Amino acid sequence: MKHKPIQSQTSQRLHQHPSTTDYQISTLDFIKANLKDVLKLFPIILVVFLLWLVLTFVIYGIFGG
Repeated sequence: MKHKPIQSQTSQRLHQHPSTTDYQISTLDFIKANLKDVLKLFPIILVVFLLWLVLTFVIYGIFGG
């Protein structure tokens, strides 16, 4: 029993290089992404600042200022 050869399932579209429009990001999307990153970092920065403040007062309390 002979089988028919099957053509490749891979289309040529998968092997194309990205065009310049694929690399371009709108300014609004860029600003939104940066704003999300800043909002994610804000609580971390706030906690670090508060820890620094508490440790500073503890050290001044122990050793005197």
